Amino acid sequence: MHEYMLELLRKEETGTVDPIVASSLLSAAQINYLTTKLDAVDSNARMLDTFRVLVPPALVINNTGGTAPETEIFDLPYVPNPPLGVSRGYWRVLNVSFKLLLANGTPAPCSYPGGWTVARPIPRDSRMAVERDPHWKPTDWEPYYYFSGHTIRCWTGSTTYATQARVEYIRYPVDIDINQPVNPELPSSVNREIVHVAVRSYLEVSQSQRYPTNLQERSLNP
Repeated sequence: MHEYMLELLRKEETGTVDPIVASSLLSAAQINYLTTKLDAVDSNARMLDTFRVLVPPALVINNTGGTAPETEIFDLPYVPNPPLGVSRGYWRVLNVSFKLLLANGTPAPCSYPGGWTVARPIPRDSRMAVERDPHWKPTDWEPYYYFSGHTIRCWTGSTTYATQARVEYIRYPVDIDINQPVNPELPSSVNREIVHVAVRSYLEVSQSQRYPTNLQERSLNP
C-alpha cells in the first residue's frame, strides 16, 4: 500500500512521504473509506464482504449497574489507546438485544427463544416525541437502547430491568503501521481504494496542484 501510494504520488524514486506520515494517512483513510460505506452495509453484498473481517462474534455483556429500570450499565469493549497491532474495539452497532427480568426477579414473558428481547435504537433527541406517541412508546416487547459514553443503556418504559445485553457490532480496523509493519486486515481490492483516499488527503493537505487532476483520474478510473 505504501509503494502504491508513492507510485500514485509519482514519488516512488525519492520516497519523500515519510513512513510515519504515510502510516497515519493510510490509517485515517481506512476509517474514512469504511465510514462512507457503512450506510450501504445492509443492502450491498460487496460491502457485507468488506466488513465481515471486522465483525466479531456477538458479545454478551453483563449489567454492571443497578437493578432498577434505566440504571443498568453495559460497558462496550472500547480501548482508546490500544497497543500496536490491536483494534480499538467497538466502533458501530449492528443490533442489540436484552435479557429482561420482572421486578420479582423472574424472566419477562416477552422474550424470544433463548431469553433475548430485540431492542430498537433511539436518538437521544427523540425521546420526548417517542414518549408522547402510543405507537412508538417502549415496552417489554419492544424496548429501546441508547448510548451514554462507551456504554449501552436499556429503556423499556416499565418496571423490568436488563441483566445482560447481546451486542453485534463492527470493530475498528487495526491501524496500519509501515515501520513495524502492521499489515492491513481488509481485502486487497479495498486496500486499493483506501490508498486512493490517502493520496487525495495528502494532495489536499499539501495544496498540491495535482489534487484536481487526481480527482479527475479517479472519476475516469474508479
